[in-house]
Amino acid sequence: MNNKLLTQKGEMPIVLAGFAISIFLLLMPRFSFSAMITPSDGQITEAIKRSLSINFNERYSLLVDIKTKDGIVTLSGVVDNLLTRERAVLIAQTIQGVRAVVSQIHISRINRPDQEIEKNLKKAIEEDPVTESYQIDFSVHEGIVTLNGKVDSYQEKFLATQVAKGVKGVRKVNNKIKPAPKEHRLDEEIKAEIKRRLKLNVWIFDGGITVNVENGKVSLTGTIGSEAEKNRVRYNSWVTGVKEIDDLGLAINTFIRSEDLRKTKPVSLEDDEIRDAVNEVLALDPRVKPAGIKIKVSDGIVRLEGTVKHFLIKKAAEQDASNTVGVKKIINNIKVSLNGSPNSDEALAKKIKNALANHPLTGDVELETKVKDKKVNLHGEVSTLYEKALVEQVVSSVRGVENIDNQLSVLFSWPKKNDKKIREDIQNLISWSLFVNGENILVSVENGAADLSGKVFDWKGVHRAVEKGFQGGAKIVKTDLTLDNGEVAKAEFNYRDIRVGL
Repeated sequence: MNNKLLTQKGEMPIVLAGFAISIFLLLMPRFSFSAMITPSDGQITEAIKRSLSINFNERYSLLVDIKTKDGIVTLSGVVDNLLTRERAVLIAQTIQGVRAVVSQIHISRINRPDQEIEKNLKKAIEEDPVTESYQIDFSVHEGIVTLNGKVDSYQEKFLATQVAKGVKGVRKVNNKIKPAPKEHRLDEEIKAEIKRRLKLNVWIFDGGITVNVENGKVSLTGTIGSEAEKNRVRYNSWVTGVKEIDDLGLAINTFIRSEDLRKTKPVSLEDDEIRDAVNEVLALDPRVKPAGIKIKVSDGIVRLEGTVKHFLIKKAAEQDASNTVGVKKIINNIKVSLNGSPNSDEALAKKIKNALANHPLTGDVELETKVKDKKVNLHGEVSTLYEKALVEQVVSSVRGVENIDNQLSVLFSWPKKNDKKIREDIQNLISWSLFVNGENILVSVENGAADLSGKVFDWKGVHRAVEKGFQGGAKIVKTDLTLDNGEVAKAEFNYRDIRVGL
């Protein structure tokens, strides 16, 4: 069957990584360690296994088999959805020492008729505020979705793929949508925008990257720190006017990134520079740019204000600001105006229930959803922080939601470890992280509370170090970390403060 939709424009569902910070000062003895220099293939495999078990519930983590040879990781096994395979690859890409990831994970076909998948996909495209305006033809055969049509940019094409992947029963997406930009651009304009986008993204160390453009064809060469970073570079290089991207010249060296490349990234900007950077990033995002969001910045703390028509615009703006260089913290005061949405609270609760049931990863989650005045309260228990964030993402995608209070509890049983073992495990996890310079962090643990001090590059390094503290078994993580620009991050984090990004 074929379906053609003509809908209205908006933005993509997204969930942001966030941290609630309380200021404190605490002096304790510290223990120093050095990051590994040449991890063995066996160590890489074990690190990936550990990270998969933290991110997924046991059902999925046991389905993925891992083999490593000369730093090249091969993932195999059988799972029942595309999102699990995608996240397993991403997790492997972020482990220290991984040079490349080969995915041989197969997607099994679940017992769901194509007609039912088509019905849910049609609804997902109509409901999603990004794809609702697109002219998209699609067909489904044995769980394989084929998308056709035209959009304005590669980013919009990518978002259409993500919507399709979020439908239960979809085993593969063939995206034949053709980006058709409305304007012709000179090569120099394209090159300047790509370089600017790479510099503004806090996850990309652009100093080792050379960008060349000829007749709309982009060539990327140089050295970067990981395959995950390479994916971000490629995505950010698909700007208006680009016809083709060649990134074969980007070499991956996981040990060069931390010092040489980081020095090319500004870590301290004036407030007006941060405001301009965030404004520019929002303007480049098709999810956000029509929303008219106001930005205020004081001492690196960004306040987002304004009124938007969909809850997801608010979340997307927060994510974009968080990924912008120089930003320390986000205060999201954006209001959602539904303009007299006809849905009653009862009808909205039913839509949310259906959305969760038809998603490949939330269909089995048992939770209680309460809706009052378009505000959603989520209660219940999930297996991992990833599931908690994913439930919120799915609920966010439902048209008519004005706000979400996510009170889902994570069934996390604290490992039976003494302080010495917790400290060793935190040290090991930090040493494997691509986003933390482990040899500059000092760790101590007392009564299950970890204390981290030393040096990190920026606020992202602080957040990643805190995550590793909890993954290592700490019940509380305290920081006294110095950033490259001289700032000191003195804070205390509880496990409930941590949320993963999707």
